[in-house]
Amino acid sequence: MRGKGLACNCGAVVHPGQWDGNAAGCGDSAVESSFGDAACAGLRADGACATECGHEIVVDGSVRCMNLGGSGGGTGVMAPLGWDMRIRKEVIVRAPKGATVLGGGEASTESVERALARAPVLVAADGGAARALDLGKMPRAVIGDMDSLPDSVSGSIPADRLHRIEEQDSTDFAKCVRSIDSPIIVGVGVLNPRLDHGLAALNVLARNPGQRLVLLTESDLCFLCPPKLDIELPVGSRVSLFPMRQVTGTSVGLRWQLDGVLFSPDGSTATSNEVSRSQVAVCFREPGMLMILPAVQFDNAVDSLSETEVWRG
Repeated sequence: MRGKGLACNCGAVVHPGQWDGNAAGCGDSAVESSFGDAACAGLRADGACATECGHEIVVDGSVRCMNLGGSGGGTGVMAPLGWDMRIRKEVIVRAPKGATVLGGGEASTESVERALARAPVLVAADGGAARALDLGKMPRAVIGDMDSLPDSVSGSIPADRLHRIEEQDSTDFAKCVRSIDSPIIVGVGVLNPRLDHGLAALNVLARNPGQRLVLLTESDLCFLCPPKLDIELPVGSRVSLFPMRQVTGTSVGLRWQLDGVLFSPDGSTATSNEVSRSQVAVCFREPGMLMILPAVQFDNAVDSLSETEVWRG
């Protein structure tokens, strides 16, 4: 934890400077953790709940014990967006050349094939397995709470490829992302057609600044901008930028430059910008800016992201 508080298994939050005594108010002492900041003694460094409730700490940009009540009767308070918890997570799939996560939303054959050409290991997010089988593809793994996976589909997939994660505090796409070890993950069928699912997918981008993630639809693609991005785009092409938090940055090669503007979700945005020169460069001081491009620029986006350093905690 870097200068922030930590959600304890009891639901309390321990802040730096409260390392002595019963700071959590749960009977556990607050201690300096291996993360270099404060932690409640009820949260073990191995990512398990120290109350031995049998539940694990869930990490997807937040942290909480899944034993929401526990002996302390806590509420399972979540740590704020963007904290790098550095807690062990279970890796289900390793994909050194990239992974495609197929969701249960709209996913054209062209989009799936385009994604797999650059991220060849296929992982299905719950009901996305049905679409995978429709396309004649067997996913390496199916990950999710399995609430939208028909028995007829699950029965066609080897049991050792079905990975049920029952907690309900993250989406199936988020469960996939935290369970995949890969330099780049492409999500297809996670934005359309439901607006709430699409917003949740964008939330996953914002919560994982240290992971290269690209969301792809038939018409568009979206990713979280790294600290510095150089990308080649056709002059006149559409470039939209949307902040998920307060963000400042600079740009070269855009018709409307980003310099000197404070962007925020409830303030200034930069949608429907335009490429003014073929080499575009953007730099940001904080993580949180989404870039949205036409889907035909997918290869350019993947190439540029693969050559760029991601955000570090």
